[in-house]
Amino acid sequence: MICPNCGFEMKDEDLYCENCGQEIHIVPLFEPEIEQSITDNLSNIEIQPGEYNGYGDEYSDAEFVEGQSDEEYYAEDGQYADEYEGEEYPEEGEYSEEYEDQEYAEDEYLEEEPAEDEYSEEEYSDEEYDDEYYEDEYDEEYSDRDYSDDDYDDEDDDFDEEFSADPFDDFEYESELIRKFVEFMRNSRAKWLIIAGIAVVFIAIGVLVFLGFNKIRKANSIDYQYQQAMEAAMDGDYDTAIKYLDKAISLDPDDYSKKLLLADYYFKNNNPDSAILTLWEVIRGGGDTAASAYKKMVEYYASLQDYAMINTILKECTITSVLDEYQEYLALEPTFSQEEGTYDDIVTLELSSNTNGTIYYTTDGSEPNESSQVYTVPIVMEDLGQHTINAYFVNSYGIKSDVIRKSYLIDIVQPNAPNVLLESGTYDFPIPIEVDVQRYCDVYYTTDGTPPNLNSLMYESPIYMPIGSSHFIFVAFSQESKQGDITECDYNLNIDSEVDFEEVYTKLLAYDLLTGKSVDMDGHMAASTTKYNYTITNAITYNKDGSLFLLDHGQEGIDVEEDEKSDVEKAKEVDLDDIEIYFIVTEAMVDVYGNSMKTGTYYLVDTEEGKIYMTGKDDEGILTKGEEIDPNLMIAPAAPQPDPGAPQPDGPF
Repeated sequence: MICPNCGFEMKDEDLYCENCGQEIHIVPLFEPEIEQSITDNLSNIEIQPGEYNGYGDEYSDAEFVEGQSDEEYYAEDGQYADEYEGEEYPEEGEYSEEYEDQEYAEDEYLEEEPAEDEYSEEEYSDEEYDDEYYEDEYDEEYSDRDYSDDDYDDEDDDFDEEFSADPFDDFEYESELIRKFVEFMRNSRAKWLIIAGIAVVFIAIGVLVFLGFNKIRKANSIDYQYQQAMEAAMDGDYDTAIKYLDKAISLDPDDYSKKLLLADYYFKNNNPDSAILTLWEVIRGGGDTAASAYKKMVEYYASLQDYAMINTILKECTITSVLDEYQEYLALEPTFSQEEGTYDDIVTLELSSNTNGTIYYTTDGSEPNESSQVYTVPIVMEDLGQHTINAYFVNSYGIKSDVIRKSYLIDIVQPNAPNVLLESGTYDFPIPIEVDVQRYCDVYYTTDGTPPNLNSLMYESPIYMPIGSSHFIFVAFSQESKQGDITECDYNLNIDSEVDFEEVYTKLLAYDLLTGKSVDMDGHMAASTTKYNYTITNAITYNKDGSLFLLDHGQEGIDVEEDEKSDVEKAKEVDLDDIEIYFIVTEAMVDVYGNSMKTGTYYLVDTEEGKIYMTGKDDEGILTKGEEIDPNLMIAPAAPQPDPGAPQPDGPF
C-alpha cells in the first residue's frame, strides 16, 4: 500500500505512514461530486444476472455460491462489472482510471469486513453502513472509543433510541423535500448550531406569540385599560389617561360613570369642547349619572360667568334635584294663577317666578320691556271684554325668560240663579239672609209673591229676617239687563218676647214730640199733613261684642260632620246666652193718601226688656246698635184741659 501523501510503500495493515505520519483512511471521505458521478455511472450500467450490481447494500438475482472467491464472485472470466466497461480487474496495487486520484488498493476495496481497529470516527460511509453516519467529532464520552459497523449493529435497539447522538437518526420522512433536508442535516458539520438556531427561533416565536396574546388580552380588558388610565392621570399624563379610558369605554359603551371620568380628564387636559360633548352623551344615556353630568356643565359655565348658557342647559333638564339646586340660574316664564279663557266674573290674576327677579307685564296686548309695569300686586280684570296679559321674567343674573301671553274674556252670557246661603226653615231667633251675588250682576227680590224685576228691592247687604212667615223670590240681572233663573225661599221666625208693640209706638211718637221732630202725638210734621209712622217687621241678632251674628254655611274650617247639618239644626245648637236679639223699628213718612216712604231711620228694641236704642250703619250698610234713648224723653205729655173762665161761645156762627 502506497502512502497517498509522500508515496512511501507501507504495509497493508498499517494505519499511519511510517515516513510522514499521515493517517491512512480505509474508507474515503464523503465527497458529493464523486458520489454523484458514481451514481450517474451506475444508473447507466445494465446488470446481468448473477452479477453484482454495484457497491451498495443490495445484490442481483444471482445466488451467492458458497466457496466462491471474491474475484470469482465479483467478476467472472476476469471481467469487471458494467461499471468498468469490461476491463480486466486491475492488478493489486493498481487503480482504475475512474479512481486514479483515490488511494484504494484492490484488496482494500474488496475486503469484506475491515477490522474493528481499522476504523476511525470519520471512516464510515453513508451507504456502506446502513445510512449510519457519525460526525467527525464525537461527544466527549465516546471520543476514545472505536466502533465497528458490526459492533454497532449488535448493540441493543434501545440504546439507539435512547442514546443516539444524532437527532436525525431513524427520522422518518415521506416527502422529497423533507428527505433532502434530513440528509443535509445528517451530513452538515454545523447541524448542532442549526438545531440550536432553530430552537432559538421557535422559542422566539413562542415568546412573540405569548406577548402577542398578552397584548391582545390587555387590549380587550376593561379593567386593565381603566387601571392604566388611572395611573396615567395620577402622574398628570392626561393624554395617555384619555387614550386608555377611551379604549375602556369602547369596550363597554354603556358605562356612563367612566364617561363622566373621561369628561373630567378632558377638562384637566384643557379640552372643554370634548368634555361637554362627553357630558351630553352621559345625559342622553340617562340614569343616575345624568344629574352629575348636568352639575359638571353648570359648574363649568358658571366659572366662565356664561349664565345664558346655563339657563339654556337647565331648560332642557327634567331632573328635579338639579333644577332645585341651580334654580337661581334659571329664568322661566312667569306662572299665571288663572288659565286663559272666558269668565263671567271678575278675574284676579297673580303672577309668580321660579326665583328672585323682576316680572314686567302689559295689559293692552303690547310687547313688555323693562319700561313696562313691574308686577307687585295681583292684576284685577273687572271690566267686561277682552283682556290680554303679556309678561316676562328677569332673574338676578340678568337672564330674560321668554314672553308669555294669555287672554281673558270677561262676559256674562246669562246670569246664574242667585245662591241664597240661608236655607228655608223655622228659626227661634233672627238670622241674616245672605245671597252670593254673581259678578257684573245685580240681585232683586220680593216678599209679596210677585216675580222680581228691575224695580223691585235690590239686594245690597244681608236681609234681616222678617218676623213671622215670609216668602222670598230672588232673581239676578246682568249689566246688559239679561235675567237669570229665580230662587225662592220660605222662612218662619218665632221670637219669644213680652214686648208690647203699641207701647213702643207711643214712646217713639212722644220722643218725636218732645224733641220737636213732630208737633203732636199723631206724629205730624210742622205745617204739613205728612206724619211719621213706625212699624216693627224684622229682627236682628248681635254677638256679645256688638258684631252682627252670622250663621256658618259650610265655609272653610267647618268639620265635615258639622257641615252636613242643616242651617236650622245649626241655629238650634246656638247658645242664646251668647247673643242679643232686637226688634227693628222702621221709620217712614205717610201722606194723606196713604203713601209711605222710609226715612232711613231705624230703632232697636230689646226683646227682653223693651229698651229702645238708637242705630246707625257701618261701611257695609249693616245696622249697629247705638245708645239707649232716655226714657224721660219718651213720656207722652198730658192732654190740655179747657179754661173755665174763658168766654163760652154763644152757639154756632
